[in-house]
Amino acid sequence: MGPNYGFAVISLLIAVAIIFYDEFTRKRLDYVWSFIVGTIVHAGIELMYLNAEAVEYQEGSFLGRSVPKWLSVFLRCSQEGGAILIVVLFEGDRVFDCLKGRQKRPLAWRRWIEVLVVFIAHSLVSFWSMYQNHQEQPNFGSPDVCSRRLVTGTSQVAVFTVISIISLFLLLLWRKKRYVLHRSLGILLFTTWISVFTYCIEYIYLIRWIEVGSYPDVVVVPSNGQFLLAYLYSIIAEAVLPILFMYQLMVLVFILSDLSKDDYFSLPIGKEMVLSVKSSISL
Repeated sequence: MGPNYGFAVISLLIAVAIIFYDEFTRKRLDYVWSFIVGTIVHAGIELMYLNAEAVEYQEGSFLGRSVPKWLSVFLRCSQEGGAILIVVLFEGDRVFDCLKGRQKRPLAWRRWIEVLVVFIAHSLVSFWSMYQNHQEQPNFGSPDVCSRRLVTGTSQVAVFTVISIISLFLLLLWRKKRYVLHRSLGILLFTTWISVFTYCIEYIYLIRWIEVGSYPDVVVVPSNGQFLLAYLYSIIAEAVLPILFMYQLMVLVFILSDLSKDDYFSLPIGKEMVLSVKSSISL
């Protein structure tokens, strides 16, 4: 029983629609770069986990046809990395008004309508996908699962530690950079929401569960405390911090020029932005 990549494909279509919409309305390539970098970074992490045998998943399918392993890695990474980064950036940018690009600051009502449309659409698609895969009971210790991931492996702990230190250091370093800070808060807010919403629905429909032990030798049902700690660790280490790190990486290497955009907040809403003033000298 491999995973069905229908939701991954739908997520990619939503991401592509957001890219075109933002480029058309804001005249910027932020989301194009976000998709590329998010997919590459997530693929690098995923391949490292695969090589360390810390994650395994069966050959998936789409529209009844099997998906090769290399394509399944791309679909997973583009959905969990690039597409999620684009969705949370889009929502966070509208909530915290980080929309520098085209020469007008949008009105507040338009920003909130855009947020609601994407928020509702993505939440409904996520819920529908998880409902389609619901089970009567979790398959504890069974090889017949879509995927299995080692949470406390050496590679996972190392990645979590490095990303945590870098992300916290950059947040402190850029704490006075309002544009970067607002975008970071938007990413943290909406990535946390997507992760908690997804994990709760997966728990209700018995799609995700926690196993304690060394699969396949010894696997037992976790206590309530172990269950809660594992879920919190998974949300922070595997979902929230990697997405924030992807954005910070783009700022750090100047793919996104957000460090120099604090003047955006002093511009009048709905008015034409003045990029530069040309002076003429007549003789």
